[in-house]
Amino acid sequence: MFFRMGSNREREQPLIEEFYQALDNLKLVRRQLDFSDLEFIDTTIYNIGAAESRLAAVLRQARKEGVSAW
Repeated sequence: MFFRMGSNREREQPLIEEFYQALDNLKLVRRQLDFSDLEFIDTTIYNIGAAESRLAAVLRQARKEGVSAW
């Protein structure tokens, strides 16, 4: 995925890094679901929800700052 960088590159770079970290974290917790013990499945599902919320927040912030994928 590529992002168009405006005149505020220094400010946008950490946001882009945060996006990729949030995306990687979401992928990780989704994979953990396959290996979770039944006693810990609720925690794993909670972690997936938290990761999805974090990614959504980063995307909202990117929209607010005008960072775009094209």
